[in-house]
Amino acid sequence: MDAAMYMAVQNNEPTTLRQLIDSGADVNEYYQDMTLISAKSILHMCCEKGRYDCVKVILCINLPVGNQGSMHVR
Repeated sequence: MDAAMYMAVQNNEPTTLRQLIDSGADVNEYYQDMTLISAKSILHMCCEKGRYDCVKVILCINLPVGNQGSMHVR
């Protein structure tokens, strides 16, 4: 995952997140969390950290968001 996108979520900066996405950051890129041995999308991270304004940014951009991940149920 783009480190800048990760930091925007970490610091709860939805405006910065939107700017990064508008500049081409990939919302479907996965962050490898080696301590939990899992992969998370930026949307998963926003939800997990309670960054609801960042969630809104991702859901309102009208881009396809992948649904594959460790939390996906088929």
